[in-house]
Amino acid sequence: MANPLTGDFEAVLQVSGSTINRLLASLHQNSFSNPKLPSFPHSLQIRIGGDHAIDGVRGLVRAQAGVPRVELIHGVTDRFRLEVGIRAWFTPDYDSAPFPAFVHGTVHAEYRLEDIDPHCLGWSRNAADYLWVRVVKESVRFEGTADDDARPLDSLVSVVVTNTAAADAATRSRGPIIEGRA
Repeated sequence: MANPLTGDFEAVLQVSGSTINRLLASLHQNSFSNPKLPSFPHSLQIRIGGDHAIDGVRGLVRAQAGVPRVELIHGVTDRFRLEVGIRAWFTPDYDSAPFPAFVHGTVHAEYRLEDIDPHCLGWSRNAADYLWVRVVKESVRFEGTADDDARPLDSLVSVVVTNTAAADAATRSRGPIIEGRA
């Protein structure tokens, strides 16, 4: 029943950003070791451009994710910001457009909480009990570094190799050259 402290609501929950961040750290610590508890992954693999290339990029991304951190926006009840530190290694397919091999930094994004439309297929009975958490696309940004694989041993190989025909055959067997890399 409503009262002067809670207004029109039967209960009010007040949670600090640091409390939410501690909960997220616990989710990250679980890392799916107990499937009955919610989790946030430590590492993951993602295939980019499996069926069709995305801006010409195809390959495998192996990434490590840090503990996510939430920033509550003062005076706002329908949005929050989230940031996650990442380290990733991209292994391109032979026909991929150039893309950095190593990425290290922080992904920032703002999320909006929205009611689920009860007319949405499959939600007619449960829409009132759930919220959609949607990324605000224009808020997504990355701060960090993205470097190409320098392949430092390539210069040594060219000095050591004396049979240029064999070296050319070995280079061709590795696939087409992508942005100066064999």
